[in-house]
Formats: sequence, C-alpha cells, structure tokens
Amino acid sequence: MIESVAARMAKLGYVESALEDILQVRPFTFRRSIHQPAYRRRWRKHGPLGLAVAFFLLQESLSLEELRQLLDDESIAALHMQGFLEPNRLGIRSKVDLYPCMGAYFFTDSAFELQPWPEQVYWLGGDSYTLAYCTPRRAYSKALDLCSGSGIHALLAGCPALGMDINARAIEFGRLNAALNGISGVEFAQGDCCEAAGRYDLVTLNPPFVPTPEGVAELYRTGGGSGEGVTERVVRKLADWLRPGGLFSMATEAPDGALQRMRSWLGPGWGLAELKKFEFPIEDYIFSNILSSATPPDQQEAEYDRWLDSYEAFGIQKMVSAQYFAVRLAAGCADWQCSREIPHPSGPQGEHWGKWLEALNTWNSPWPEDFVPRLREPERPGFSEQGKPLGQIEDRESLKALGEQMLITHWNEK
Repeated sequence: MIESVAARMAKLGYVESALEDILQVRPFTFRRSIHQPAYRRRWRKHGPLGLAVAFFLLQESLSLEELRQLLDDESIAALHMQGFLEPNRLGIRSKVDLYPCMGAYFFTDSAFELQPWPEQVYWLGGDSYTLAYCTPRRAYSKALDLCSGSGIHALLAGCPALGMDINARAIEFGRLNAALNGISGVEFAQGDCCEAAGRYDLVTLNPPFVPTPEGVAELYRTGGGSGEGVTERVVRKLADWLRPGGLFSMATEAPDGALQRMRSWLGPGWGLAELKKFEFPIEDYIFSNILSSATPPDQQEAEYDRWLDSYEAFGIQKMVSAQYFAVRLAAGCADWQCSREIPHPSGPQGEHWGKWLEALNTWNSPWPEDFVPRLREPERPGFSEQGKPLGQIEDRESLKALGEQMLITHWNEK
C-alpha cells in the first residue's frame, strides 16, 4: 500500500531540514538541475537518506540494490502499481517528486521535467512552503483549498476540507496523497475554483500567478496577462465562502500593489495583511519563465520581446513574492491593512502569524474604557515610545502601532 512509502521516508528522516543539509541549499526548493554534479557529490555521503534525495528530488537513476536500501519491497511495489517507476539503461528512475512538509509527504510531477505539458501538476516550490508554513493552524471546522494541485494545503488544514482544481491529474494526486498520509475527511473535486459552494472557516490559495502572454499553456503557472486572472476571481468570491472571523491565506507572486487591489476587489469589512519576501527585476523574471518553458535558444530573444510587450501593456514594473491574508471582520471592527517584510520562512510559523493577525484585528476593534497597556516583554522596563514611558502614552495611534507590532499586549490576552 502507498502509505508504506511515507512510513519508510519518516523512518529514514526524510524531512525538510535534512534535505537542506544534504543538498546545502536553503530552502531546498531552490535546487537547480544544472547543479546536479555538485549535488551528486553531496548525497553520496549520506547513505539511504542520500539515495532518497537523489531518487525523489534529483531524478537520479538507481540500481535495484540501491533502491532497496531506501525502500522495502512493499513500497517499491506500491510505486510500481502507481506507474511512478521507469526502468532505463542506468537503472530505475522515479517519474515523480516526493516532498516532505510539516510531517507529511506529497507526490507531484517532477520539477526537473525537461518538457512541461499543460496538465503537469505543480511540484512544491517556495510559495507552496510559504503557504504551508505561514497559515495559522487552529481548530477550523471546514476548509476550502482552491487550485489544490498536489492537495498539500487541503491535507494540512487539519479539518474536513474540499480541494478543487480544474486539472483532473491534480485531483488524482490529491487523492493519492491523502492515502499516502492516511488522512480522511478531505475530498477532491475537479472544476473551476469559483464553482465551489458552502461556508468555510479557512480558504487557502496558491494560484497560477505568472503574467503570461497568450499561447503559454501550463495550467499550474499561467495567470493570464496580468498574472492575477485566477486571484481576482477568487478574492471577489470570498464573501460567499468565508464566515465572519474566517481566514483567507494565499501565497503568490504578483505585480506590486497587490494589497491595494485586493481591497478594491473585496470592499469594506475586511482586514488585509501582506508578508513581502522579495522582489524580482522584470528582466530576470521574464527570462526565468522563458527558460522554464524550454524555449529554444534561437527563439529566446523574440520570446523575451513578446513577454516584455505584454508586461508593459498591463503596467507591470516589478513582481513581488509574498504571503497574503484576508480576515472576514465581525461587525464593529474597522477595516485594517498592514504590510511587513520577512525572510523566506524556513519552518512552521503559523502560530506566530496567527497571533499577529489577532493583534491587528483586536487593535482595530473598540477599546475598553479601563484598558491599561502593558509590555509584552516585562524584562525591558525602560522601553518607551519616543522617549516617553509607556504608561504615559495617551496617543492612541502610538499605542495602536505598538500593539500591531506585538510589543504590548491587548485586552483579550491573559
């Protein structure tokens, strides 16, 4: 059975930090196929775990004897039954990638596939891990994951969930990964993401986001000319899906100014937050996507001009990689909006960002008359705002700014 593969990988210690140590790439999703010779020298020093990295992340062919060092016969048979193994003159190659994330495992199509095709299911990239690591994990009663791909975010929701994707192959991966991890209560349905019905506490989205001229067909990445064709449609539907207090969590790359566009699509009644990771120069961004489409060298200049013309037509001057949140506000809470810069997350941070969103929401709600602010870190008794002791700050905007940075506690905290 397929879950035997997950059990074997867990026993080997096939987790994010171990893969980064072996590849010497942080995050390991930034690995590149052209660096295979360097990776090969590294993984060979790490026994069965190194073989697992080579087989499932680098598309290296292994002999049957090597494969049996990392997988038992039951696991090998399960992969064979799925059609995931490809014999060749060098041995046996995995036709899929296997990614660890937060104690679970996910099969996807390979990131090192030389010829992308329209139905290819997106592997786990930096945006996939950003969404997994930054989404607050609390007791949700029901979740909706849109553009679900491998099913990772529906399966990590920790509650009954629905994963939707327009790609039938993605639905197959979602169901397979549910079985791989022994997770029940998660359903997957093929269809347009905006056809989803019902009310939810959590909606997650890792959309196709690359601004793309006409004629580029990869479903997993093409976001139309603006890059936000799917994103805008989903955001405009959030009021139909999210209950008051519900959370929308999205990792994407978008033209600069995404938070303001989200506000215009949603209207009043929402708290919005942005965690900006980094920006891309347009030239680098276009060339990286042209190369990933395997454009022949003699056509790259013409293709670059075509992409650049499209970007200029949509007013795209730079792209931003970020995590976004939208909170459906309860009555009496003022709309709020906040942006912060963060490094690429290297592990689960959902608890921290959940407390941050709670602080933003609370500090924009009506304040109790008897509220007295106190420091979150009492070991810093000399802390003051602009040289004034905390207890003497009467300006509400100053207190609010400190509260939104989680430097002082709010009235709902114990």
